[in-house]
Amino acid sequence: MEDTYWAKSYATTSYVTAGSAYETYQPAYRYGWESYKKYPEKTFDQVEAELASGWEKHRDGSSLTWHDARSAARDAWRRMERALSPGTE
Repeated sequence: MEDTYWAKSYATTSYVTAGSAYETYQPAYRYGWESYKKYPEKTFDQVEAELASGWEKHRDGSSLTWHDARSAARDAWRRMERALSPGTE
């Protein structure tokens, strides 16, 4: 479900380079939504340093550095946060 959502909407975000394939950003989105499930009681900012250090293991062939993947991971995290945390906007 998340993969389908991001595949359809990734190109409309401000951080995606025009013409980039979804496959470039997909590992970053997946990393964001899977990491949220791992740390549901924390904010993205609270775990970002850990996520940054783990990006190399989770990049799954993506050419993105953490600097470039961060926004996609954060967007996926926040989407999960809104969906799964009552009262979060």
